[in-house]
Amino acid sequence: MTNLYKKILIATDGSEYIKKGVTHAIELAKLSGAQLHAVYVMDIKIDYGLNRTFLQTYPPKAWKIS
Repeated sequence: MTNLYKKILIATDGSEYIKKGVTHAIELAKLSGAQLHAVYVMDIKIDYGLNRTFLQTYPPKAWKIS
């Protein structure tokens, strides 16, 4: 496959619905030699009781997929 893509960005919330999309993005990145960047998205509304303490306890992390 040609280098049609240089970078691919996929947003995930960790749900079952996104697994197929993540799998497809990984395969597409492998085939095209593109860098794959993933963003984990979470809704942190006050309704859920998530606040600064939660974010300090569970800070966002970055992973590198080779």
